[in-house]
This record gives sequence, C-alpha cells and structure tokens, in this order.
Amino acid sequence: MTHTNWRPDPDLETKRGREVWDHKAPHDINDGEIDGEVEFSEEVLAPFVDDEDDD
Repeated sequence: MTHTNWRPDPDLETKRGREVWDHKAPHDINDGEIDGEVEFSEEVLAPFVDDEDDD
C-alpha cells in the first residue's frame, strides 16, 4: 500500500481542532474455510484470563 496525499471532497469536519475521517466502505466478512483447530499456549492466553472468581 502506498501513501498518497488524497483528500476527500468536500473537506473533512473538525472536532477539537482535529480532522474527523469517516470510513463508509463496505466491510467484507471472511467466510473462508478453516483447516483444523487453532491452539494458543498458556503464555499467550495469560493476559486475557479473567482473574475474578465465579462464586
């Protein structure tokens, strides 16, 4: 992907002195096939584990 100086027309809205960009392109959902299972090590999953007890 290359960087260009493309600007929308008309100009962008501003909030708090910054430009606000809206993304209105369609979103494609990847319905691709899955071959096998995905596994993660405990080390990778550790930051996502909820430490609260389920009492």
